[in-house]
Order: sequence, then structure tokens, then C-alpha cells
Amino acid sequence: MRLERARPIRFTLACVALAAGLGCSDDSPTVPDADSDGVPDRSDNCPDVANSSQVDTDGDRIGDACEVTQTLVHDEYFHPTSWEVFAVDSAGGATQVAVQGSGELGNSGFYRRMTHQHPPGSSIRVTHRLLGAEFDPATQGEIVAIDAEFDVALGSPPAAQAQVGQSLVVFQDGEIYEFPMAPIVANSWSPCIAEHLSASDFRNSQHQSPLWTRAGTPLTFGFGRRTTNVSDTSSTIVHTIANLNLYIRSRPGAEAGSAPTTGETATVGRSAPDVGSAQ
Repeated sequence: MRLERARPIRFTLACVALAAGLGCSDDSPTVPDADSDGVPDRSDNCPDVANSSQVDTDGDRIGDACEVTQTLVHDEYFHPTSWEVFAVDSAGGATQVAVQGSGELGNSGFYRRMTHQHPPGSSIRVTHRLLGAEFDPATQGEIVAIDAEFDVALGSPPAAQAQVGQSLVVFQDGEIYEFPMAPIVANSWSPCIAEHLSASDFRNSQHQSPLWTRAGTPLTFGFGRRTTNVSDTSSTIVHTIANLNLYIRSRPGAEAGSAPTTGETATVGRSAPDVGSAQ
């Protein structure tokens, strides 16, 4: 698992000057002020985000409020010391174990391999959390959006006999906030992608969302898996996750409001490939 600090990304926001001869001064009520921060768009160094202070630390004529930083949370090894099973909700005697795997279904790299043992009529829901990759909005800036990409596979049984429900998870103040994703149904590695996720896309059991503004507490990240055996015989369901990338876009200098979201990449870091250790 790697966690690297991001570099600031400069965004040049085009400002269209008012046509000459309109006879409008900057303090005229007819002068546009899109973000309602008291600074007219024609002279605002960040016209889409409220920043009445007009702070521009690096002097590039782009206000700090419009400079977006992107942080990449990444894990390609899935070492057991980098992950924990945060919560298990089991019914009917279902059990689980999670280990670091390698070499299955043509994947020569490393991944997290999960096995759910199911008596007849049982179900289980397991939440996994990545350790050592924390994001603090108070110091790193309010989160604009999160993009996610990772690979998954159904190891067994054959795809027609099982599917695995999954979700992307954000943890805050001990709460689990989930974004549901499409179930895992193929006995081969498949990509999963989610883009432009906002706080409102994640919900806890009370249908509340996490707080991504600078008033929010630190967040950590992970994923959820759920399986059910509706048959009258026992079953074993094996499923995996590999190549996790979370792109967190934030605005450290924002005073209020929201802004366009585009970015470049930075990275986060640790590696220790051991195969087969159980969580």
C-alpha cells in the first residue's frame, strides 16, 4: 500500500471581460459576481468559488481557492498488515477469512483473497479497511470528488452459481459509509470504475453522508463484500480485489462553495509482498 502527498494542480479559469463601454464600475450592482463573494467576476482570481480574501499565495493570479490537489491512495500488494476486517455481519453460521493471494486466474501479482463459507440459508457481510492511508479535510482541504478503480474476480464457484455484492467504503468517526457497486459475477479479472463521487453518494445505515468539508474529521477507505447461500447445501465462495486506486481531489485553499474538478496524480506508499497470510 502506498500513500503519497499530492502536488498542487494549477487550474487557469478563463475570465471573460465585460465589453468596453457598458459604463459599469466594479461596485455596480449590475456587475456579475457568480460566486457572490463580493468580488466582481472581472477582477475575481477565482470566480467560481467564493473567496472574498482573494488569497493567492504563489502569485500566479489564480486564487488559492481554485487550486485543486489530487492525492492517490494506492495498493497493489494487499499485504495482510495493510488491511483489517473492520466489521462482520453474519447470519446462519457463515464465516469468512481474508488472505493475500497471488497467481490465480492469470494474475501473477498480489491481491486480497476472501473466502466465505456458507451453510445452507446463510449470509455474511464483511467490511475491509485499508490501514495507514488517512485523509484529513481539516489540513488537506475539503474533498471535491473521489474517483475509484480496481480489479475484481470470482474465484469459485462457477459464475452461474454465485455472485458477490460489493461496495466502496469511506470510514469517518467510526461510521461506515458505502457506495454500492455492480456485483462480481465473472470467473475472470474485471475492472471496476466509479467516477466523480461526492459525499452524497456514500450513505451509512441511517442514510446519512460523510462530511467532506474542512469541518470534517479524518477519513479512511476500504470496501465491502456480501454473499448469500439460498440453497439447501453448503457452499464456498471465493472472491478477490486487486490494483486499488482512489483519486481524492481536494481544495486546500477553498473558503466556501464548490469548484470545477479536474486533476493530475500523486502517490501514497508502502510495499511488502508476502503471500498467504490470514487477516
